[in-house]
This record gives sequence, C-alpha cells and structure tokens, in this order.
Amino acid sequence: MAELEAIPLQRRVDIKFLIPKEKLLFLFEEFSSKENAFILEVKGSRITHYTNTYFDTPDFKFYHDHHSQKLNRVKVRARSYSTSEKSYLEQKKRSNKDKVEKVRIPFLPNESYPFEELRSKSKVLHTSPFLEEKINIKYSRITLANKDFSEKATFDLNLTQSASNQSIAYPEMLVAEVKQPKLSFQSDFLKALKVLKYYPVSFSKYCSGVSMLYEDVRKNNFLPLHRYLHKNFNKIAV
Repeated sequence: MAELEAIPLQRRVDIKFLIPKEKLLFLFEEFSSKENAFILEVKGSRITHYTNTYFDTPDFKFYHDHHSQKLNRVKVRARSYSTSEKSYLEQKKRSNKDKVEKVRIPFLPNESYPFEELRSKSKVLHTSPFLEEKINIKYSRITLANKDFSEKATFDLNLTQSASNQSIAYPEMLVAEVKQPKLSFQSDFLKALKVLKYYPVSFSKYCSGVSMLYEDVRKNNFLPLHRYLHKNFNKIAV
C-alpha cells in the first residue's frame, strides 16, 4: 500500500475500457507470464469494496457539464473503502488537456462530510455552494501496479448504481482503467488490453448512472453509450 500510494497520480491521465468480466483471467495470465505487475493486497484481501456517494447541484451542473462535453469539469464524491476502513471526500477535476486532478479530505465514518475543508482547497467549488446527494455507486476493485510503480491499472467488478429508489447492476461488465502520470502507449497494461482488441471508451460511472436512473436530465449525448451497454452487457434491476 505504501508503494502504491507513492505513485504520483493525483494528477494523471486515465484510459478506460469496458470488457467482459470473463476476460479478466486472460489479462492476469498475461501479466503473470511477464512478471511485470504487483497486485495490491489489504489485510489479506486482493479485492477492495468501494462505496461512493456522488454530489451535484440541484440542477445537476456537474452532470450537464459532462453531457455538454465541457472541457473543464468537476465531480464530487464521498468514497469509502470497506477493506481498509478509510473514507475520503474528493473533488475530481478533468482539465481541457484531459488531465485529472484530485483533492481528497479524509474523514471518519461517524463524521459529517468535510465540505468546508474541501472548498478551502478547491479552486472551483466556491461557485457551487450547495451540493446534494444524487447517486450511490458500489463496486469491487482489483488494483495492479507496474514493476517500477510508475502507473497502475484498476479492474472494477459488479458495478451497481442506485438512485430514486431503484438500482441497476452490470454483473458481466469489467471496467478497466489505466492511470498514468502522462500518456504512454508503451504500457504493459495497455498492450495486454490491445491484444483483446478492446479500445478506450469515454465512461463515467456517475454520468452513466444518472442518465439511466433520472428521467428529467439531458441524455442525448449518452444514448450511444446506452446502446453499447445494452448490446454488450446484461443490465439487471436489483
């Protein structure tokens, strides 16, 4: 964990893939055969369970900024790790150069969300003074790092999105994400994913969930993603 957290990825480039969960074993065999990756293990477990609560303005400003393909956009979430028993309030900002910057404030499970502290460290949240809970997202993650700890790859399983008294899940889908300080296609993670002939996609757990679960939001730009998910993965109500 210490080596992994030392990777300078608070400012980073993210590359995402949506692939069938059954391909995970092939990927791990590729990494194992080359002995080029470490796997994160916390308290004897190699799978970490995440619970995220996403916040937005009453009129879904953060969501609509993404839908409108605004280059500088923000998401705010509270994230809890069940395995390590840690919780953070986070601001995730994507710049017009497609770089991701994160601000994180730790808090205890019985504490209120530290919004004021987050705002004091944020350059954008002062324009959105009121935020409310919009959606809850759960998944299980396996995390790998390359041998020199210059990048990592995450593999998210059993994605569940809940809002407005309804929930949907994608039991057959694997969300793979390669995270680098700067874009490099020499990555062993990207080479392994290329072998499977799956290519990068634009995918937001928050925005896909809102567009699926809320009727009164704009979603035209996300309809191709809806069709792709419907064609390739089984979505179920839970």
